[in-house]
Amino acid sequence: MHLRRRVAVFLFLLFAYSVALAQFETKELSPDQVRRAIPVLRAEIARLKAHSERRQRSGSQSMSASEAVVPDAMEGKVEPLSWLKQRSQYVVVPPGATYHAQCSREVSRSGLVQAIYSFGVAAGGLSGRLGAGVRPEEALKSSTRMMDTKGDALLKSTRQFYEAREIRYLGNVAPFIHAFVPRDESLDIGFMELNPYRVGPCAALATGPILNIHVPTASTGAEPRSSPMPTEAGEYKRAMQSSGLSENEYLNIIFNLEDARTYDGDASQLDAMDALAASMGSLEGDPEVNRRLLRDNATRRRNLALYRSEKAQLNPLLRQRISLINAALK
Repeated sequence: MHLRRRVAVFLFLLFAYSVALAQFETKELSPDQVRRAIPVLRAEIARLKAHSERRQRSGSQSMSASEAVVPDAMEGKVEPLSWLKQRSQYVVVPPGATYHAQCSREVSRSGLVQAIYSFGVAAGGLSGRLGAGVRPEEALKSSTRMMDTKGDALLKSTRQFYEAREIRYLGNVAPFIHAFVPRDESLDIGFMELNPYRVGPCAALATGPILNIHVPTASTGAEPRSSPMPTEAGEYKRAMQSSGLSENEYLNIIFNLEDARTYDGDASQLDAMDALAASMGSLEGDPEVNRRLLRDNATRRRNLALYRSEKAQLNPLLRQRISLINAALK
């Protein structure tokens, strides 16, 4: 089994988070929001295309050390930290980051050897409020950021630690993920604003920021990559900044547009949902549940009308984005 059939952890989490977060809020879109999101969408598609092309090129390379270890990693036979230290002198972490061997071994069953470190800090910001049981719509009213000031301070100190050791900060290369690369480009180091590993031996880890260290998935393990921060990633970030949207706002816009595109194929589904909400009125004890269903459905109808007015431009872009994401997740 080759690594070209595996998804780099950073990209996988980008899509996993985008789905998980965007579905939290059905929100009415404005023409201005759609207008600002389209350049970001184009930049995201360019980045996805570039990633796909790099994966295809890497698939033609001879089997590397990273590929050869896949079977053992998938069976849990590899000790991730030891394996990584044999391949790079830059497996270092800032004070307060603790290695979790069993969690790392479990995560590495994906086929990509990864060392997982936790700072032992609970999630703050939006992620902390959601984790505390606050309803998504209420959490989004008070915060659209995944980290609080404690998380920001951790990122700052982590950046200072790595830059003092010739490990460059590449920036916020994907939603909620900050990347670092050493001078010899032998590793990818990811600072994740919240912990996605909350099952099995990883369940005991704190919910806040973690570090994920692994070798570049397209690397042979012997030669540095020619482009540690692809141009497309920078273009995506610049498009986001120019739009005036936060990453969470952009992802919510895309979610609601995808939702509208689904109903564009069969708008009768909205009628069926209205009928369902009405029928539940005689069964549910909380009338607010039914009011919310009807309110969200009315929002979907307005978003559908907006989508249809821009369908010629939006439909091919959204279809292309989903196609690239599905290909990356295979």
